[in-house]
Amino acid sequence: MASERSLRVLIPLLCFILDVHTGSLNYQIIGGHEAVPHSKPWMAYISYTNHGMTYICGGFLVRKDFVMTAAHCGGSNIKVSLGLHAVKEKNDKNTFSVLNIYRHPNYNSETHENDIMLLQMNDEILLNENIKVIALHKKNKKVPVGTECNVAGWGKTNRYLNVSSQVLMEVNVTIVRNKECQNILDMPIDSSMICAGQSGTKGDAAQGDSGSPLVCEGVATGIVSFGNEKPPGVYTLISSFLPWIRKIMSFSKPTMKDKTYRPLTS
Repeated sequence: MASERSLRVLIPLLCFILDVHTGSLNYQIIGGHEAVPHSKPWMAYISYTNHGMTYICGGFLVRKDFVMTAAHCGGSNIKVSLGLHAVKEKNDKNTFSVLNIYRHPNYNSETHENDIMLLQMNDEILLNENIKVIALHKKNKKVPVGTECNVAGWGKTNRYLNVSSQVLMEVNVTIVRNKECQNILDMPIDSSMICAGQSGTKGDAAQGDSGSPLVCEGVATGIVSFGNEKPPGVYTLISSFLPWIRKIMSFSKPTMKDKTYRPLTS
């Protein structure tokens, strides 16, 4: 069990709090760079409210009617914007309502276990050059240690300053052993989690990037979950939850036989 000190430091990578009196502050990726505009067309910008405050998370489109994100990104009045690069591009045409929220029933906010959630859109999303589905693994797959992956988001760019560029940022991170990650973070890292970002480097996801995908070889492999002040960061290993994902998605089967509807690809 993590020490009290560690639990104070190890916060879920929740997005910034937007206070209507302070204006728009948006956090982003640490140690990364601006992504090529619309080069990650699966990315979703998620906003929701809790106790009168607005929070921001990332997510990603896995089927025309489903967006995947972290379980700790739940709240009321959830809105999903797709096809964005700059936050200022958000409008009524690219922002969608959520019909159903499927948070994993065994999500534990203290241990961060089962930190995964599916958002069923109110309507099927029309795909285009800026809005596309990203593939998931078909079966439980372990990504080899040392694999270089990519994570993007509209989260914090500086660990100490609450400033942002208002554009999608990205950073490459390397998969590290869960045991190494556990030793650094001083808390259990189980087999349903995956760690990325080598200790001693600057590249990492940060506050505001929660729910964004860890993309390895073009496949959504993890979900930004939590971490310390420095790498590595911890991600939900998506392939560990394939039975649950299939079950939820079977509730709303597509009406057309279109390959883009298939959430699980090789």
